[in-house]
Amino acid sequence: MMPVAKMMTLYMAAVVALSLGIGTADALQVNVAATSVECFSVDAAKYQHGISLNYQIIRGVADALTAELTDGKQQVVYSNQGPSGKFISPIGEEGEHTVCFKNVVSAVGDVVNVVSAVGDVVVGFSLHADDPTHEVLSNADAAKIRQVQDMEDLVYELTTTLDTVKDKQAYMKAINVYHEQVITSTHNRIILWTCVEAIVLAVVSISQIAYLRRTLEEAGSFMDKLLRSSSSASTATPAVYCGFDPTADSLHLGNLLQGIALRHFQLAGFRPILLVGGATGRIGDPSGKSEERVLLTDDVVSHNASQLLRGLAPVVDFDCPRTGAMVLNNADWHSRMSAVDWMRDIGRHFRVNTMLTRESVKKRLDTEQGISFLEFSYQLFQAYDFLHLHRHHHCVAQLGGSDQWGNIVSGTELIRKSIGKDAFGVTLSLLTTASGEKYGKSAGNAVWLDANKTSVFDFYQYFLRADDRDVEQLLKSFTFLELDEISEIVHEHSKAPDRRLAQHLLADTITTTMHGADALKGAKDATALLFGKADDKNAVTLTAATVKTIAADAPLISLHRDQVVGQSLVDVAVRCAEARRLIKGGGVYLNQTRVTSDALMLTPADLVDDSILLLRVGRRNNYLVQIDSEASP
Repeated sequence: MMPVAKMMTLYMAAVVALSLGIGTADALQVNVAATSVECFSVDAAKYQHGISLNYQIIRGVADALTAELTDGKQQVVYSNQGPSGKFISPIGEEGEHTVCFKNVVSAVGDVVNVVSAVGDVVVGFSLHADDPTHEVLSNADAAKIRQVQDMEDLVYELTTTLDTVKDKQAYMKAINVYHEQVITSTHNRIILWTCVEAIVLAVVSISQIAYLRRTLEEAGSFMDKLLRSSSSASTATPAVYCGFDPTADSLHLGNLLQGIALRHFQLAGFRPILLVGGATGRIGDPSGKSEERVLLTDDVVSHNASQLLRGLAPVVDFDCPRTGAMVLNNADWHSRMSAVDWMRDIGRHFRVNTMLTRESVKKRLDTEQGISFLEFSYQLFQAYDFLHLHRHHHCVAQLGGSDQWGNIVSGTELIRKSIGKDAFGVTLSLLTTASGEKYGKSAGNAVWLDANKTSVFDFYQYFLRADDRDVEQLLKSFTFLELDEISEIVHEHSKAPDRRLAQHLLADTITTTMHGADALKGAKDATALLFGKADDKNAVTLTAATVKTIAADAPLISLHRDQVVGQSLVDVAVRCAEARRLIKGGGVYLNQTRVTSDALMLTPADLVDDSILLLRVGRRNNYLVQIDSEASP
């Protein structure tokens, strides 16, 4: 199919010829492209009376357009350069004449002819075969040519505009199609990934549920497995042990967690063995330590060993005939072994390469200080403890913190290699603060089980101040409450966290377990006096025991009765390193009552149980004045 632009060009050529009043053979228009030449042949016989040529550029610009008329001998009869021109002349020679239009610029040099191109043009021209004096292009003809030219320009512009509109429409249609494809693709991808995510979450959830169920089943059957494995070889009660090195004269909360775990084993039919490290305590366990421990003297180790396990007496049962807890000291068997016997019977079962892979050893090897052979061999001593207890007390499992895993595995391997029996290890997650720091007696923030080292009041307050994020786990770890009861109290706590219901239950339960109901009452009375509302304070009777609970860690000053009764409070306060300025500022309290006058004289009625005064400066500085009737004034 012929393009629209070409059809319009042919149509315009016909219009020009007809409008000039001559045949289409005589009046023409021609497209002369840049750097090209267009020629037409002229029959001399037709123009024997003369010929006239008239031309004009009707579209485009080309000042260098050249029109030439050559005769039959190829001699130039007429030549003109410019956008228009005319020629009138008789034809003197027979033969074929030629009319050419050259759309070039010529520059003639010495050797070559250089041609530079110009723009494309459309030339309208006419040939007349009449009187040579005929004025070929009249004004009317010129006007018609201009009209045709304007019409052609309009048609060209319309054609171009239509093409542009069509191009824009096609572009917009393509853009819309592309956008629809992108939206559809994105939508499909979203649906696909949503489905994939849902499937993955479902699989993960199912896997987690299966894992939890399997874990609970394994945890529930672990005791049964131990019991079956032990009962098949012996009728003795199976035992589980946990070691405590006597590096201090009291246990702390981390040890209490292990004691409660031992109690759970005891309730499942195992005999707990509390092993005091009378021998290993003289070496020092490198687990969890970045530097070597300070070695303790034999006297300190012996003293600590004698005091150590009193803190677990409220937790484990020592009186049960079949599963009653035992307290042993590994110094009893290590002291009977010579170095040669120890190396031959124990050392030959261990490979140094394996010992070097233990986490406690690897961490120390990476430090500048390194690790001594003494601490390096600690795992062998602990492994032999497990073997000895397995042989003599039917101990089938060892319990410890997660940092003891390497030492526990050393014990199970020694039992397997020595006597070909299976043994088990159980580790507990280390107790940490909310910031992730480990609780322990060497960490600087220990809560001791001995009331002489951590008062009952401070012990109670520690759990009462537990973080909301930790209280549920603490209830599960440190109490024997049913899980349903814990879930219920945590749910109630979440409704009104400011009431601290979960913390009160935690503090009450564990304080009662460790120190008894009377000690709990004293701690709660002291809490009410120090931090309670007015009604709480009025409901508490101040006694010497309560005062001592409040000020258990306060400086204690012994004064004769005559140095207190009948003396001004200022004088007594000065003896306690405080002065009149604090009293005037309202910062001094006598037996939890604010003192408003510095002239207050003390009377026997101010003595609690006729024996004690409690002075408080500010909010936390307590001073305990013990009335000593035998002290000299």
